[in-house]
Amino acid sequence: MNKVLNIFKKTGIYLGIFLLIIFLLALLSYFTNISMKVINSFIFILMLTTLFITGLKFGKAKENKGLLRGLLVSFIIVFIFYIVSGFIDTFKIDMSKLIYYLTLILACTLGSVIGVNKKKN
Repeated sequence: MNKVLNIFKKTGIYLGIFLLIIFLLALLSYFTNISMKVINSFIFILMLTTLFITGLKFGKAKENKGLLRGLLVSFIIVFIFYIVSGFIDTFKIDMSKLIYYLTLILACTLGSVIGVNKKKN
């Protein structure tokens, strides 16, 4: 049970940092004339980077099974994003959302695998 709370605690910290940066991007979009396509691209790159770093940190904390740890953490995070986006928009999953979520899962899993392997060095 303590491990699960640790996962949620670390994930919450990274999500908090992510939400702060999203807020700053929203302010930038409001006060400047930047198009939403550019902002959405920044958000996607930010999501990939955040999930990769999250996976990397979780992978370094674990001695083995980086793939399973990365999948677990990424599924938790993507599920949270799916629930939040479902309340904002709809709970439908189309092909673009599926590719988006699978890319996020892949980034976190890859970060976790690299984190486990980096710890050995």
